[in-house]
Amino acid sequence: MPQKVEFKDLVPDPAPDLDVETSLAERERQLRQKESELSEFDRSLQEFDALLIARDRNLRDREALLHARSKIHEASEQQMLTSGNYEQHTEKAMEKINEEFKQREEMIKEAEVMLHERDQFIEASENTLIDKAQELQERETALEQREDEVTNRERSQDQ
Repeated sequence: MPQKVEFKDLVPDPAPDLDVETSLAERERQLRQKESELSEFDRSLQEFDALLIARDRNLRDREALLHARSKIHEASEQQMLTSGNYEQHTEKAMEKINEEFKQREEMIKEAEVMLHERDQFIEASENTLIDKAQELQERETALEQREDEVTNRERSQDQ
């Protein structure tokens, strides 16, 4: 005759095992901490990517400026050759080049200042995050020590 299996035989003992619960709680805490660290790292990567994009844009602007300057120079030379009015054309071309160069240079300086400020902000944020993490670690250690002290006192009183 087959042996009768009861529900209580399938379910583990409901008495809580404190070491397992403590270990589980600790692992959950570590998991949350790792998730937080991963999230912060991901955010840093996104910010770094934005910086790279801005720097790439800066280089493209400089490249466009150089190309524009060479086109203006070529046009000026062509016009000089056809008109024979070398000095006047050279002066106009140089004025155009200088105006465009100054505008682009100002844009580049503003972008560099903005990137520098952003770098400083990221560094300050990372330092703040590290300080907070260290403070939380210290608080956690202190809390664990107090828990151990209370547990030891309870054990000594029970004996």
